[in-house]
Amino acid sequence: MVATVKKGMVIKDALKYVSNSEKTSLDDLTPSEYKRVEEITGFVEGVFGMSPLMVFGTKNLVALVDGKIAGFVALNEVDFENVDVLHAPYRKASEFGAERDALGRGYEINGLAVGAEHRHKGIARALLREASTTPCGEKAEKCLFILTVNPKNTEALKLYENFGFERITTSRRGLFGKSIYMGMVV
Repeated sequence: MVATVKKGMVIKDALKYVSNSEKTSLDDLTPSEYKRVEEITGFVEGVFGMSPLMVFGTKNLVALVDGKIAGFVALNEVDFENVDVLHAPYRKASEFGAERDALGRGYEINGLAVGAEHRHKGIARALLREASTTPCGEKAEKCLFILTVNPKNTEALKLYENFGFERITTSRRGLFGKSIYMGMVV
């Protein structure tokens, strides 16, 4: 998958950015291809200030501007049919999805990052748009996407709300303290 968003900007599956072949696992990469993995991890670490291993998901997209990484988004599959084993905010997200006819699988947006020099140029919105086209499976007519955001990150809150995410619940025990859980059904 490669989506040209506007002149000079492209959204690509991270594995396709790393290797032009049909590889499906990082284990299959050559040493030269692995340098591109290090480029992505360095970008993520620089923006988030933490290990990229805490951010990478089952599907990862990069935004490239003039061939250089400008943004990144990671999605993790969530099985909302088995929410009884999940913590309370996920149960509320499941109820939110069910109210909007999205049952079964969905995705948590595990991390969205845009380099400081590329902010306010539509990159985060383009990454969200591309991420929200991820199919939830053969049986799913609709797909639930959830994310958490720090309430102090007002720019991110505004972006997500303008994109269509709605507040589901607030938790005091998020990864970084208090977190707002948001959801969107597509």
